[in-house]
Amino acid sequence: MGRAIYILLSFCLYQITFNDVMVQALSIACQCASSDLCNVIPRTNPKQNTEAYVVTEGKSSHKEWVWDHISMVLNQGPDNTDLMCHAHSLGVGYAIMEEMPVFENYTDNQNYSDWVEKVGQRIKQMHADGVSVNLLDLIGQCNVDAEHVDKVTEAVGQVYRRIKSEGWPKLFCIVPWMPPCYQGQCHLTSELLNYCDYFVTNPDSYISTCNLQCRAQATIPKSRMVLGIDEYLAVGVKKSQLLMGIPWHGYDYKCDKVQITKDHSRVCLLPKNNETNECEFKASRRRLSISDIMANYPKQFSSHNWDGLQAAPYFDSNFLNRTVNESHSIWFEAMDSLLDKYQTVKQANLEGVMIFTGDDLTNSVTDAKNEIVWNWMIHVLFLTGSAVNHDQMDMAGKAAGIGVGCFLGGCLFGFLVTCIAYTKRVKKLKIRKPFEKDDYMGDEYHDEDNNL
Repeated sequence: MGRAIYILLSFCLYQITFNDVMVQALSIACQCASSDLCNVIPRTNPKQNTEAYVVTEGKSSHKEWVWDHISMVLNQGPDNTDLMCHAHSLGVGYAIMEEMPVFENYTDNQNYSDWVEKVGQRIKQMHADGVSVNLLDLIGQCNVDAEHVDKVTEAVGQVYRRIKSEGWPKLFCIVPWMPPCYQGQCHLTSELLNYCDYFVTNPDSYISTCNLQCRAQATIPKSRMVLGIDEYLAVGVKKSQLLMGIPWHGYDYKCDKVQITKDHSRVCLLPKNNETNECEFKASRRRLSISDIMANYPKQFSSHNWDGLQAAPYFDSNFLNRTVNESHSIWFEAMDSLLDKYQTVKQANLEGVMIFTGDDLTNSVTDAKNEIVWNWMIHVLFLTGSAVNHDQMDMAGKAAGIGVGCFLGGCLFGFLVTCIAYTKRVKKLKIRKPFEKDDYMGDEYHDEDNNL
């Protein structure tokens, strides 16, 4: 009798264990055509060129992309099994994207623990190679004390420990354009080095509520881009860990006021919150892809203004009708500004670029002035310095490659001609050497003049 009970209990325990295993197996079953496509994609070859990581919001057909130089696709939209399978079939990694929730406390916080577990389950179900967590809302706060470092470290540490329990996923930390400091404490990035596999500069972090200059400006001002790179490298982030977020879009800013400077240029001032005095830039702008700008403002796109300090194009527009009298300032990326950003990443020998977003590149629009198609062709050319090698390249793609080649060649030729002409001009005018003393009235402005 006892033996029979023992056998019965053993059988029941086996059934329960078997059912649990089957439930777990079904929850993470591979939904691709082949189970091999659900395996992690390791980097099998050493890095040859600048790596390209691409963000998608799921607004375009990923099968229209040029995948040749993509290392990983990061899905910001709903889970997409077809995208994961397609990426893995091409040897490209697949990652999910999450927004870090903001809480007053992350220690023993059940709501946050539930969120972390949800991220872990999502990684398993999507057979993801990595997860990116946008830390901008948490890290980019203006008025916080030095204890904020411990709060951020605890939050990121919990995510790290959960995803690493799966063994393989990489953690991409999306961070502000430069390492943050709180009351003089600037060691947060050093703490995050214990958890983040990669640091990604968020292209939308260059203007924030903390900005003293509440005005329309370039999405990525060149001087800040260079400074941010230097600062991250200085605090210990390796070049192989740093990814530069690059936007293939711009923003249409609605001006609260327009200020005219001494040189007659227009400055679009944005509204500030009456209580906090913080810049309300998010409520004052709307995002436009390059293709949207070219389709809606073809003349302005071709004959835009250029801000030399920020190394970015822009143009102003007024909307006038019976009910609306608005001034707008549109800042965006053109060929010269994008090429400059790609080259900066290359020259700094960083890991690569993260494109925001691949959907913006899929909507092809032809620039009537330069007859260049703004799409994946341009991206690959900027990334590698060579055109896409496809047997089925269409005529528009060939025209894009030829057009960009002519553009770059023309810039080089023009530079050489200018240098030669300037040299001859200098010799003809007999301009003196720098700091050479004037023959007349020189003593009035000499450093040793007692009247100065």
